[in-house]
Amino acid sequence: MSDNETVDLVAELKAFVESVQAMESADRGPAFTTFFSLERIENMAAQWRDNEFQFEALLTQLGSVRGMGARSRELTQTIKRAQRRARQQQQQDVLQQMGLTNILNENIADYLVEGFPTLLIPNGFDVDMGGVYTLQPNFDEGTVSREKIATAPIIITQRGRDNDTGHMQVEVAWVEPPGPGKGRPKWRTHTVERSVLFDSRKIVSLIDYGAPVTSITAADAIRWLTAYEDINQHKIPLTNGANRLGWQKDGSFLLPDGHIKLDKHQELKLFPMEGMDPIMKSLRTGGTWEGWLEVVELLRDHPLAMLSVYASVASVMQHIVKCANFSVDWSNETSSGKTTSLRVAASVWGYPADDDDEGFIY
Repeated sequence: MSDNETVDLVAELKAFVESVQAMESADRGPAFTTFFSLERIENMAAQWRDNEFQFEALLTQLGSVRGMGARSRELTQTIKRAQRRARQQQQQDVLQQMGLTNILNENIADYLVEGFPTLLIPNGFDVDMGGVYTLQPNFDEGTVSREKIATAPIIITQRGRDNDTGHMQVEVAWVEPPGPGKGRPKWRTHTVERSVLFDSRKIVSLIDYGAPVTSITAADAIRWLTAYEDINQHKIPLTNGANRLGWQKDGSFLLPDGHIKLDKHQELKLFPMEGMDPIMKSLRTGGTWEGWLEVVELLRDHPLAMLSVYASVASVMQHIVKCANFSVDWSNETSSGKTTSLRVAASVWGYPADDDDEGFIY
């Protein structure tokens, strides 16, 4: 309703009160009933909060007219009750809007949620490609506004309990926007102890990995992740995990891309410790077993080169034979085959490069 309409209603009531004061007693009742139609009462209720003082004063003045006291008091109470009901309904509408449970998968680009379960956005929050928001109610206007607390979507994608320590580790993921003209956004993941995500002093450590968290928004990010984990706890995968490669307590052997185990062993997933990312990338399969054997066959007449293969393979036997750790050192002139031997040793387990960020040689 416009300001002009508001002023007109107050003016109309004032004019009516003045006319009643000048009426004969017998005419006041019918005039009261005619003037205060249902529509006018509803309009006054809608405007009550903005014009409460004027309405109260005019209705009190009307009540002072002979024969109008009871009518005026009853009307005032009726208008106030209507105003309260309208305000309560407005608040309920706002709360209902805030309480709607949205689906994360519908708010983010399809290519980012392929293979995801149907994840929920907890009440009081919203998520889109622009970030994470808290919902703020405005009861006076009957609207809900959004306040951004993260500049990109950030969620928990996996959970694992370490078999050795019993600690819970989580994989947190956030959408990383591309640089200018470099394709489309993609998920970036990082694995941390669960305590990192729910401690305002620790969660800021994710800043160095590009996560949309700052010291200013840390508390809001924790509220969001807490609510997100709670509503999706039956949807986020929970597995037995380990934070180290190689032999496990149960006798199985864990690699970045596989778990070598017997049927009696539980499936394990690697949740890498801090700093293991380069190793994760370098320990991978490539080529063929037959092709690798052909290369090693060329070294058969070079004992020191073959020693690199034996030492590399023997490393995983130490656990079985309970042998102490060892190292192999080659010392010779330049171009005598030291680096080549090192590459052969690295090829047993991963990408045998020493000039690549994803190589197994450091």
